[in-house]
Amino acid sequence: MGIKRTGKLVLVSLIIASLISAQGRSWARAGRIHKHQTLQLAERLQVELAAKSGLLLAQRRLEWDPNWVGGSYEIGKAQVRISILPLQDNIHLLAKGILGASQEVLSEIETSKESEEISKP
Repeated sequence: MGIKRTGKLVLVSLIIASLISAQGRSWARAGRIHKHQTLQLAERLQVELAAKSGLLLAQRRLEWDPNWVGGSYEIGKAQVRISILPLQDNIHLLAKGILGASQEVLSEIETSKESEEISKP
């Protein structure tokens, strides 16, 4: 009777250990997914801020040189491409922030030709 009881105890112990192991793997996977999502969010924020900084740069640069046509700059780890679209009474500024192949953000603003800010979408 002792051998049967010991066998059942070992079997129950193995089942409990397997369940604990499966739960641990599940938590580890959830942690990796959370870390990946957090890194993506941080990169997205970095690109957005770089694009907005590019717009501020473009506004200041246009104050110095009204004929400036934009360009490409590195702000932090992001590449920012600034384009200027002159309209009748306003100037439309576009800043495209790029970080790697996956993160890309477009930020834009419209200013008057006197460099006063009119609208921020």
